[in-house]
Amino acid sequence: MKRRSFFKSTVAAGVSLFVPDWLAQAQSLAAAGEHLAPEIKDAKTVLYACADDYAEFILCLDGKRYDEPPAITYREYLTNYQSVSAEEFKDADFLMDCQNVEIDELDKEIPEHGPAYYHYVDDWCITDSPEANAYDYVSEIMSQLSATTNEELCGINLQDCPFIGSCYRAAEVDDVLTLSCLQRALVALGEPTEIRVAQ
Repeated sequence: MKRRSFFKSTVAAGVSLFVPDWLAQAQSLAAAGEHLAPEIKDAKTVLYACADDYAEFILCLDGKRYDEPPAITYREYLTNYQSVSAEEFKDADFLMDCQNVEIDELDKEIPEHGPAYYHYVDDWCITDSPEANAYDYVSEIMSQLSATTNEELCGINLQDCPFIGSCYRAAEVDDVLTLSCLQRALVALGEPTEIRVAQ
């Protein structure tokens, strides 16, 4: 598994986030299986940490692990995921030859368990699933912080379709101490985001 080190970092101003007193408190809670979760006033976003067999936690934004994709019409899918243009929607031959859909079916929901549905699920997992949303969000947060080489302290592993044919994009978390570090970084950056361990 590819590992990307994360944290014990400084914000742009160079102020250390993980001072000894804070770190000792976070480590004490981690030993009890809990993360340090300060009250986030006016939290607008919840980042769920979902326990998983593959990783200690997998982060999810705007949903939880294994949420199902919403129902979608052929037109919505082709517009949002295949970038089919307005002109192409008028071309019945193009729709049948390239997208395998009849022009009069465009506004019907894609039925579950058919080939088109499986293509939709794959695309949704990569771009719009709770795991993919968390991947994009955490990647942006990490870009605003100074990374450390201290991988023993805490770690986040960013998985971006790690093998051919994979639809898995997610931010994996090694342990509860890392959750505490991530929450502290979010607070330092002024992010109105609360981390919750999913039940």
